Amino acid sequence: MKNLKIDLPRGPKQSRFETRFWAIVIVLDVVFVLIAVLVAAFRAGGAA
Repeated sequence: MKNLKIDLPRGPKQSRFETRFWAIVIVLDVVFVLIAVLVAAFRAGGAA
């Protein structure tokens, strides 16, 4: 019983932390790409 009680709470917490971590990483990657594209477009538009 002790093992089950310990394993059940830890599992969801770890999965939630992992999902949050990966969600943040994906969001940061998307934002970085968007900024890079906007900067490239701005430079191209400014140069043109």
